[in-house]
Amino acid sequence: MRKIQILALLLAALAGSVSAQTPNGAYSSPATGSGGFPVTTSVTVNSGGSITPSGTGAIGATNLLLKNVIDVTAAPYNVVPGFYTSTATITNGSPTITTGTNDPACVQATQAGWAIFGVKYPGTSGFGLISNPLAMAEGTISSCTAHSITSSTNGNAGASGIANNILVWGPIVDTQLAAAEAAAFTTTGNCTTLLLANGPMLVHGAHFLTISCTSLLDSSLNDTGATILGWSYRTSLIVPTPNFSFTGCTWTSAAACFGMVGGTYYHDWGVWGGDNGGVGLTNTNAVISMNNTDQQISNFYLGGWMSDDQNFIGLNVGSSAGQYPITVIEDAAGGVGCQVAGAVFVNFVGTFCGDNKFRTLRLLTGGANQHVRSFGSVFGFTAGATNIELQSGTIWDSYGDSSVPHAASADIQVEAGAVLNLDGWISETSFGTPNQTLWVNGGTVHAINSQFGGSVNCMTVDTSGIFDDEGGNTCVPGNISLAAGANTMKGRGALSGACTGVVTSATTVGLYSLGQFTTSTCVTAAVGLGRVMNYSGSIYGLSCTATAGNQATDACTVVKNGAAQTMTCSLNGVASCVDVTAGHVVAFVPGDIISIEVIGGALTTLANVKGTAVTF
Repeated sequence: MRKIQILALLLAALAGSVSAQTPNGAYSSPATGSGGFPVTTSVTVNSGGSITPSGTGAIGATNLLLKNVIDVTAAPYNVVPGFYTSTATITNGSPTITTGTNDPACVQATQAGWAIFGVKYPGTSGFGLISNPLAMAEGTISSCTAHSITSSTNGNAGASGIANNILVWGPIVDTQLAAAEAAAFTTTGNCTTLLLANGPMLVHGAHFLTISCTSLLDSSLNDTGATILGWSYRTSLIVPTPNFSFTGCTWTSAAACFGMVGGTYYHDWGVWGGDNGGVGLTNTNAVISMNNTDQQISNFYLGGWMSDDQNFIGLNVGSSAGQYPITVIEDAAGGVGCQVAGAVFVNFVGTFCGDNKFRTLRLLTGGANQHVRSFGSVFGFTAGATNIELQSGTIWDSYGDSSVPHAASADIQVEAGAVLNLDGWISETSFGTPNQTLWVNGGTVHAINSQFGGSVNCMTVDTSGIFDDEGGNTCVPGNISLAAGANTMKGRGALSGACTGVVTSATTVGLYSLGQFTTSTCVTAAVGLGRVMNYSGSIYGLSCTATAGNQATDACTVVKNGAAQTMTCSLNGVASCVDVTAGHVVAFVPGDIISIEVIGGALTTLANVKGTAVTF
């Protein structure tokens, strides 16, 4: 009994402290409980909240609203979300749409006049979400029953006539959403969190571009910054419809449509265009541009909008430092999925960029020290010639990332002046195989514990490119392409030797440190002393340079355990040569000795030979 009395006292104290406040809502008079102590039976706090102790003294609370949160669905904003399905039947030339029995029911009394549009799925390109055309232009609902809707527009040639079209319908909420934004973000230093609706919110224009609170991590604590929250990244969706106006997309040089300003935080919502590929449209815009310091976007979805337009960008990150895209899914948002333009120290974490027609990730030539880091992220598919592009002056540190390149000719292109550092990279080829994983197009690549693959080559290293093998890398299917000349293969997998002076006439000599250790000049006939291998692998290429020889027999050749192999190339009349023939690949195991021999013809002019055997 004493425990009950103590509990009742505590509940009474709680009731008193709550009653001392004056939030919106009704309060009931205290009731008398066991022992004569007052027990609060019902307290309603704010709109829809309640604190209700039971007879045993427990307290239950439901729908308590957070302080300083503006809910866009609450009065006076009253944003109403719409609906979507991927099993609608839309027929060319007909305004009637049929939805499935498990799809949301249309209600004539409340939904007549709502906007509606349809999209063909999958698109004509064969790449999932890429290039999906409209199956029904945007119109309004004329009438409906539960699963039969009549639109003001007809289905078009993109309509399949069967139950596999995407249908989106709902009220246009630009006015209501803008009012909520103004209430949340107008007063500097006093911004409140904006809570979006739990459903698709159809819009005709840009949003979240005017925010007065731009607090950075090192700014005054009096400026609270701006936060936009949703219920889930796949349910709280801003839906730009086919009649969307891009004239309001004016945020920064990237002309972004949905922000974001410095110090802002986007969490658990997304932007989805109904999988409308924007076929035939051209807009130099971005869905979102992280163009200021200390921005974070997490548990976020960018998808199904303008994937056919190579000028349109899903997520642009640029012109600042300290941006953090974390667990972001960019899926067919723009012809270029993710782009970094002039930013310093960008950090992608657990992010997917893919299903884009031209590039999934593009690092543009920008300011000094443009540096990108990524952790456990995935990049692909693309129908473009290159899946990932690093332009001059960019640096990318990749840790545990992978790609799904599909039809791209090259998975990663590293242009002159760019640096790529790969640690644990995997090129996933089960969904489709590029011609090659890596195209070292004049840039520099450092790789460790990474997997490269391709239908033609696992990599191509151009004349001025550098590939530094730091160990643990694999090459599938085992072909590489090396441009004859100054290309450089470095690191653990590059076995190199050299000799100086003219090669002794009509003699086979070994390169110093990779054939013999007697002298550095090209005169020692020993060829069997080279690198003792301590791991299993294969030699996929041979690259040699020299002062050109003048004899038909002038050449350099890979030697294993003292025996010449079929991997060889001629230096007759040329200053460089390579052999990357798939049928000439040389396998080795621990204990095998690898070397390179140089064959000099009678009266040869061949001199100053350098050779590298490329292994994985």
